[in-house]
Amino acid sequence: MTKLPVPLVESEALTFARKFIAEFHHSGGPWSGHSPFSDIESRAFVRRTFAQAALHSAVNRLQLIAMARAGDSDARDVLHALMIEAKSRGEELPVELEGYNMEVLHGGMGHRSPDGPKKKNKLTRHMFIALTVAAVIDRFPQLDPTGRSIDRQSACSIVAEALQEIKLRLGYKAVESIWNRYRNAMPTVPGWTTVTGF
Repeated sequence: MTKLPVPLVESEALTFARKFIAEFHHSGGPWSGHSPFSDIESRAFVRRTFAQAALHSAVNRLQLIAMARAGDSDARDVLHALMIEAKSRGEELPVELEGYNMEVLHGGMGHRSPDGPKKKNKLTRHMFIALTVAAVIDRFPQLDPTGRSIDRQSACSIVAEALQEIKLRLGYKAVESIWNRYRNAMPTVPGWTTVTGF
């Protein structure tokens, strides 16, 4: 790959990051159809994950029950949907769900205050921000993932700027923190953005 002058690399990386973000933002996510940068898509992803976990084992269902008792509306809604589906098919509820159902019918759950802002509301947003940083690094290996200097922008600072394209204003430090949290889950095979069509 021919080495481009630094300002040109940064300019091309910013254009690439904006396009990458816009494509995901406008195409909608697989769980709700909303942007993967939205709270709605993140919550839909969390609920799908909870539902799959609940179908997998009694321990997972017990954990969801504990979360529902603590006021987690996603856990509560997933448990209620599982119970409705089982009853609709004429199936007996697993013992732990039967106990939870009796508690709900008795009114033991009470009224809980709505969930406040939580990390799960931003889960898909953060994953896609980290994916964008990984994509910039893959496409422009001359750029460092993190760090800021007068002479050169990092992939994180470029992504922070590119996110403004979808009215998401996060500073460099926020993007760097997201990258550090999720970087080990990102693709690392050189050229993956080209292979996937980006």
